[in-house]
Amino acid sequence: MKKMTGYFDFVCPYCYLGTAYAEKMQREIPCEINWTPVNIHPDLPPEGQDVFTALPHVTDMSERLGRLRKLGATIDLPFIENCWVPNTQKALEAMEYARDQGKENVFMKSVFNAYFGSGLNIADEKVVVLLAEAVGLDGSELKKAWQEKRYEARMNGYIQDAQKIELDVVPTLVLDGKKVLEASQTMTFEEYQEKYREIFK
Repeated sequence: MKKMTGYFDFVCPYCYLGTAYAEKMQREIPCEINWTPVNIHPDLPPEGQDVFTALPHVTDMSERLGRLRKLGATIDLPFIENCWVPNTQKALEAMEYARDQGKENVFMKSVFNAYFGSGLNIADEKVVVLLAEAVGLDGSELKKAWQEKRYEARMNGYIQDAQKIELDVVPTLVLDGKKVLEASQTMTFEEYQEKYREIFK
């Protein structure tokens, strides 16, 4: 079975789509994907910012949301209107805590659904703790991990690995140190399906 690394961030709507696309394809062509977090907006305030301040270059919000909803509807992923861009550092570190407990994938789905499907602020530590506890993780231990900066070195290592392969977009799948699938803003499931199948030819 092939093993791939998949780079993502919780704030990225195309990662929300791309991880769901990949999950569907794994049922057709089994492979192991190690979803690896990178904070694509590390300079945001810890609590995040409104989208117009955080992403001033984005001027077509309504159009983007309409496109995302159309893409999401094909695989039953909801998108609600959300004008808050969270700093995902705490949530991404929580992903690593979940990984150590063997629950990274279920936690990842929970956080994506909370942000894009329910509009929760995943920069809020209380929200992240509740999401962790909902999938069977120890909220108190997660808080302790944050306080100890337990995953800081690991997260920095992920950034260094991403720089080595010149990662410039998420989500991206990497096989044997090479980028093999980069999901675009307009990629449909059918297009992803075709590119995914090409990896295994």
